[in-house]
Amino acid sequence: MAKRFWIVFSVVLIVFSIAGIAGASATYTYDGIAGGTWSDVNKSNVYGSPDSLQCWAAAASNSLSYGGWSGWDSGSSTYISTASDIYGNYVAAWPNAVGAATYAYEWWMTDRTQSIIPTKIFPSAGLNFYPTVHVQDGDPSGVTAFVQDTSVDDFLGTYIGAHRGIVGSIDIPLSGGGGTFGHSISVWGWDPVAMEIYITDSDDGITGLRTYSFHIDAGGFFVIDDYTNLYTSATDVVMDQLTRLNRNDLGIEPRKDIINGVPEPGTVLLLGSGLLGLVGYRRRKRMM
Repeated sequence: MAKRFWIVFSVVLIVFSIAGIAGASATYTYDGIAGGTWSDVNKSNVYGSPDSLQCWAAAASNSLSYGGWSGWDSGSSTYISTASDIYGNYVAAWPNAVGAATYAYEWWMTDRTQSIIPTKIFPSAGLNFYPTVHVQDGDPSGVTAFVQDTSVDDFLGTYIGAHRGIVGSIDIPLSGGGGTFGHSISVWGWDPVAMEIYITDSDDGITGLRTYSFHIDAGGFFVIDDYTNLYTSATDVVMDQLTRLNRNDLGIEPRKDIINGVPEPGTVLLLGSGLLGLVGYRRRKRMM
């Protein structure tokens, strides 16, 4: 009887161990992060105006929201924290043109009007919510928040495990050959055993986490086997670049007092009230 018990116990233990290993193979960026989850901004129009070419801004908005990089709406005195609200700022301020996640991050964080790529000029001064955050990796001042990498195979697993916001740049083959066109997606996790990657896509017309099978090519890049959204269906889609965004784990507050170097009316009012109060106090002191 005891022998039978130990045999059954051993079999059950092996089964649960295998199930545990299989279950543990899927890893998400938000694993172990309190309140963390994926988001999925969708364009209002994937075929034309106002935002058909702003996939880079949509994916960046997902990462900004996930990472806790909220902005500040001085008009309503509320945080701009959801991915859709963040994305609305890009649609309103930027032309409907191609771009990159680094442009979106730099414009949101700082007041720079020119990207690290000298020929790329921003449409207006940046929002400057986090002026201490810098673009370049290894910048000795401020917080290193985002950087692009091209060796996808070397970095994706590391960034997922480190809970980074991840934008993947993919090259979709044009129908009939003749090259590719770029597209940005948000990467939220992977399963390196089942060879599956988990993404959200601003061009798929749904709000949800999608699963795609992938393989790694001879160059070390991820290749999505069969990729589809509202306007394309393609095989062997290469993801040749990642843009990571660190989480705001330091709890840095967005800048609220100055927008693009101009004091907000509320700040001026408070300053004026304070000065008037000091004058009144001084007069009252003289009368006593």
